[in-house]
Amino acid sequence: MIGIDILDVERMEKEISRKGFVDRLFFQEEIQYANSNSQPAIHFAGFFCVKESVVKAVGAGLVSEVKVLHNEHGKPYVELYGKIKEIVGNRRVEVSITHAIDYAMAICKID
Repeated sequence: MIGIDILDVERMEKEISRKGFVDRLFFQEEIQYANSNSQPAIHFAGFFCVKESVVKAVGAGLVSEVKVLHNEHGKPYVELYGKIKEIVGNRRVEVSITHAIDYAMAICKID
């Protein structure tokens, strides 16, 4: 299973300014990571793309059931919850994020 997503960073900048948006879609670890960087919107956009790519790969679930983390080398990985976790089971989930000034993109592969 494969999923991919791309997002305009400017759109994310507008969304994160809306009251409750960040707390509704992102886990505390994601919020802290994004806000610890000089351009939080780029990181929020990347995290959202990862979440969307996982949902697209699975074909079900909610982005709020996907938490994006980084290992000690900075490689992103996900923790799954709820319906997505049930569907994926013990399969291996791999994700990758990239971003530039204007866009963020992520891909998910589930074996």
